[in-house]
Amino acid sequence: MLYDDVVVLIPGFFGFGRLGDFFYFADRVSATLRGALEARIGRAVPVLSIATEPAASLAARQERLLAQLHQVDRLLQGPARYHLVGHSAGGVDADLLTMSQPRSEGLTWAACDPHGIRSRIRSITTISSPHYGTNLSNSPAVKFVNEPLKHRDGATQAGGLVVSLLLLVAQRSLTLDALAGVKQSGTATGEFLKHLVRDRDLLRDLQTDRMEELRATAVRELFPQIVTFATCVPTQPVLFEDVPRSSDRFFAQLHAITARDAPSSAATQDALQILARSSSLVVRNPKAHLGTLDAASSDGVVNAARQILLPSSRDKLSAPAGSAEPIFGGCIVADHADVIGHYDRHDPLSPGGDGKPQPINDGFFRSGAGFGDDQFFKLYERVADWVARAARTDDQPGRRPPVLGLPMHH
Repeated sequence: MLYDDVVVLIPGFFGFGRLGDFFYFADRVSATLRGALEARIGRAVPVLSIATEPAASLAARQERLLAQLHQVDRLLQGPARYHLVGHSAGGVDADLLTMSQPRSEGLTWAACDPHGIRSRIRSITTISSPHYGTNLSNSPAVKFVNEPLKHRDGATQAGGLVVSLLLLVAQRSLTLDALAGVKQSGTATGEFLKHLVRDRDLLRDLQTDRMEELRATAVRELFPQIVTFATCVPTQPVLFEDVPRSSDRFFAQLHAITARDAPSSAATQDALQILARSSSLVVRNPKAHLGTLDAASSDGVVNAARQILLPSSRDKLSAPAGSAEPIFGGCIVADHADVIGHYDRHDPLSPGGDGKPQPINDGFFRSGAGFGDDQFFKLYERVADWVARAARTDDQPGRRPPVLGLPMHH
């Protein structure tokens, strides 16, 4: 065993860890998180990013995730504890490892996880994860992508998104750099694109009714520390030098589609109550204001209230004495890609000809959230606090560090 604790970053939709020189999690995520963790617990803590199936079903993604974890386990000679940090669908993947049955029918955990990695998961942190699905997957555009002959009414909406995305590619240097990195990755790119075109099951699995059914029927078997962070963009774009920096057309369309006719449920209402009473846990640009959140509020891809994992009645019955319920870590005022390090960054010491800071890089989206370095480091300091808490609790049995977030039952 080389390490006591290892953090594994799990990507969401698209599922790649790295294509060429382009990373799903910006490389600053792993560097920031590792530095913060080692400062807290005083020993080396590797932070690794892995790949999953780009757009395959939750069952297929789970099988690939376990295979990747087994590879990490072999290379690092069986770490004592794993801490999983999942973004978007990657957070759902991480949480589903704690259930009593694998997602693939006919398989057992003994067959899927012969090295007992699941039993060594000590913490799960999810960011922007559609634990109860996303209304984007319910949209006519996504239904058209899944079954074009049955959902022709979604062709216009899907076409509008494609046009806006192409305009974004033409205008943004980041996207061109990303494509260059993808091209350099050779056969890996071909495999990635093949899976992306062939697989549409994840879009179906993340429909709100399907995810709510999964949550109602799945039984949790393992009870590591689970912390969820939700993301949401403000209703009004943040001002830069007194001028609102409006969102890209592509993001604005995604945001509107995710909000349109967003279904509500008992879980949604419970999550909105948690959001309403946790203002002290909000991480935001000082100029960003959320206002009152509802079922439609989102980060442009996932509705905010659907990102908060709640304990089910089955969890409470199956949980051993002293097991902790999921904890809400806070609401981050950011879009879906900001929190994985792909946000607008500027160098204030290198102004251009107009006297304004020059961009270091552009984010995936321009959402108007005003997310920047201060918010990025604050988020991952909180993630590090929680992971360190789980690691220290294992080191010192009986020690109960202070709760840093909001237990769900409060």
